[in-house]
Amino acid sequence: EVYVKFRDGEVIKGHAAHTNSSESPRFYLLPDDHESNNITILVERTAVAGIFSEQQYQTHLNQSLVQYIEAQRDSGHPEEEIRGDFYFHQHQYDVALNWYNKVDPSRSHSVHAKMVASSYNMGASYIREHEFYKALQWMRHCLQLDPNHPKAMKKVRDLMHQIEKMERRDRRDHKKEKIAKKE
Repeated sequence: EVYVKFRDGEVIKGHAAHTNSSESPRFYLLPDDHESNNITILVERTAVAGIFSEQQYQTHLNQSLVQYIEAQRDSGHPEEEIRGDFYFHQHQYDVALNWYNKVDPSRSHSVHAKMVASSYNMGASYIREHEFYKALQWMRHCLQLDPNHPKAMKKVRDLMHQIEKMERRDRRDHKKEKIAKKE
């Protein structure tokens, strides 16, 4: 089991084939996330920042977090918010939200906007994975935090339309199956 960290910051946990051969320009990764729509990923080695065992990745993450907190200590933001920012930059928006939720709003003027951005990004990541129901939940959460968020409003409309199309197609397919069984 490995953690593959990409140059854009994304990290995917899974099982890799032929990662030890640095001569090969690509390798296959089988993600551990069983809810993902990815079964196998062909990874371009040039897009990889690092390949870690679980222990190596946790050590790397902890060292990076400590360095980030130290670098941001004089920013005037509470440590919970700084930790949230770290995870936000790691594309771990759900973890970032957990940290932002711990911040007393009277101690930070920017935490609310960060919570909105994290919620929106969670929704966007589910859209990329074609998990439209989960995406809709996160976009609605974003709108609870900021009812006038124009991008989230558009995404909710688009997602509702997409879900409606999927449900119509499912109903049509179900009818076809029923008819085929009768014949």
